[in-house]
Amino acid sequence: MCEQLGAVLLEMGDQLAAGQYLWLSGTRHGEYEAAIAVFLARHQARHWTSLIGQLPLCARRTPVERLPPQVLATLRERGYPDAPSSVTVNAATLREERIAEERRGCSVPVALLLLVLVLLCLGVYQLFELVMSWVQGK
Repeated sequence: MCEQLGAVLLEMGDQLAAGQYLWLSGTRHGEYEAAIAVFLARHQARHWTSLIGQLPLCARRTPVERLPPQVLATLRERGYPDAPSSVTVNAATLREERIAEERRGCSVPVALLLLVLVLLCLGVYQLFELVMSWVQGK
């Protein structure tokens, strides 16, 4: 069914949505490759849970091991474990993974901000001392 929906979307010119369903179908034909590439490129930098989060609800409720081999291969490229314990990716799993991903992503900017604040405080203190020594020297 996913292949049929993807083919209809491809006929309509919606390559992104077509690629989503054609990728999920596991069927690879020459005319499908461009749409699949558009979908995967759009979600290239994301973790496997984010990629699954883009899929229809019925696909997200399916145990990942039951997805087509081509789909599983792409998920494994994005960090899906080789020997999972029959994981069904649900909203809670996706939410936890996204939160962990966001925390990892914001730790560097927070550290840089703290460093700037510390340096700013040290600079203000040094400037205060300089002004006080100038005032006392007059």
